[in-house]
Amino acid sequence: MTIMNMNWEPVSDLLAIDRRDFPLADKTLLDPHSATYLIDGEWLKMQDLAEKLERAVDIAAVGNVCTRPAYPLWVQRGQTDVRAMSGGKVPIWWMRAWEADTNVYDATVAVVAGALITFHGQPLKVASIQPGGVGTRIYSGLVGHGGVGVDTDPIVAYVTKLPSLNNNRLRVRNTVG
Repeated sequence: MTIMNMNWEPVSDLLAIDRRDFPLADKTLLDPHSATYLIDGEWLKMQDLAEKLERAVDIAAVGNVCTRPAYPLWVQRGQTDVRAMSGGKVPIWWMRAWEADTNVYDATVAVVAGALITFHGQPLKVASIQPGGVGTRIYSGLVGHGGVGVDTDPIVAYVTKLPSLNNNRLRVRNTVG
């Protein structure tokens, strides 16, 4: 995963997506030279009481879980205006049903009452991850949810295609179906 890859990609150009732009609490996350730079497909949450976004989890270590609703960051390929928006705003997928392929996940870890990503329709949550254990970079991405009654963390998406059937990309949607 790098800023050069398309890490979050809509499954169809026909999806009606409600994208919404919010300012970031920490504008250094927009700096491509920063070690904590945001990539498309990472997950963000609203700050308490402020209409500003922050990374959904603390990326100081692997295994931190997001305990509030989170939203995927999406920047269309070739769109450079996001980094230049006044106020350091970034676009997230805000409402409606959506489906996307992502590289920002770790199917091989179970985080805090979670489960490995193993089946179609499985609920997902957001945690700090180091996909594939490659390198030292930690991201805010998707992991398996342990299921209702077992795992109390918010469900943010559901698996619609496993990586083994989708060129190592996880296909997800935000509603059951």
